[in-house]
Amino acid sequence: MKSQRKCDVVAGIVIAFLGAAVLYGASKIPGDPAEQLPPQTLPYIIGFMTLGGGLGLALKSLRAGGNDPEVHWPDRAGFARIGVNLLLLFLFVLSLNVLGMPVVTFLYVAGTVWYLDRKRIVGALVAGACSSLVVYFLFMKVLELTLPMGLLER
Repeated sequence: MKSQRKCDVVAGIVIAFLGAAVLYGASKIPGDPAEQLPPQTLPYIIGFMTLGGGLGLALKSLRAGGNDPEVHWPDRAGFARIGVNLLLLFLFVLSLNVLGMPVVTFLYVAGTVWYLDRKRIVGALVAGACSSLVVYFLFMKVLELTLPMGLLER
């Protein structure tokens, strides 16, 4: 029998490993320590948060008492939704250098929101535009992170 506690422990461990991989990748990013905000700052923050969240989930699940509810696995439509989201994330990563972070963020967020709620195309476009603007202004202009500009660079 697959239980919620077991799934949470496994998910926490997987998430912690992803956080550790992000931290390892961030340590390989070249940068000048004299910069006000080195390029590895954001990946380090995300890596530590992911590692801590994964470990927290695993430890909380291991220590949880009481009844352990059985897991209800997704049906065929649920697995299709997961597969499409993974495909969209894969396309996001593949097109990042070509199209640039702001454009790819717009396409990814708008596409994902539209796929999950097909009745709200305008809401999907607004969410994509807002996400893209936040990435551009906050991360690229305010924090001056060197993210790929792609089409906007030319």
